[in-house]
Amino acid sequence: MNKFLQSAVERFPKDLEKSLIHPISRTDAEIIIEVIEIIKKTGLTEIKALLDQYKYLKDTEIYNQLQDWNLKHPLLVQEEKGEKKEEKVRDGFGFLFKRSFIYFKDLRIDVFNIRCYEKSDEYNFVKNEMEYEIIFNRLPESTNVTNVTTHRVIKYSDIEKRDRDFEALDSFMENFEGIKFINKKNE
Repeated sequence: MNKFLQSAVERFPKDLEKSLIHPISRTDAEIIIEVIEIIKKTGLTEIKALLDQYKYLKDTEIYNQLQDWNLKHPLLVQEEKGEKKEEKVRDGFGFLFKRSFIYFKDLRIDVFNIRCYEKSDEYNFVKNEMEYEIIFNRLPESTNVTNVTTHRVIKYSDIEKRDRDFEALDSFMENFEGIKFINKKNE
């Protein structure tokens, strides 16, 4: 921590130290919003998603998640070239970052664009048959959808294929490094 931040921390009221979410000034919030916009432009959607929850989650939880990400993503990588090692920055921003995609049928979706997903069974009266669905980021029917990953529905004619894909999605999400479930799955 630099000396300016340290000085600001020392002036923080002691009676607020035990609160889970500490207050911040309007200017600090505006600075954080600008930092989030910069992070968004770098393509680091997992960090942006985490910072979007800043002051919603406990401060220590945000700090721990950011610290974990930093430890798992070093800035430089060493590549072998003959006998000597050469340090290279992977992209223009100096971040090592991989985007993770999941695919179902004809859809490839960035895992960080998934805010929620669910199964649904509906009868199609036009086709006179059941349709089994996986729905990503469901919105109310009255909402105008402007995002390609919002209220995305994948239809199946076979419930077993849908359930197999849904279980694969659950398994992927449960084991994905950037996602943490805080409760057990309902059976």
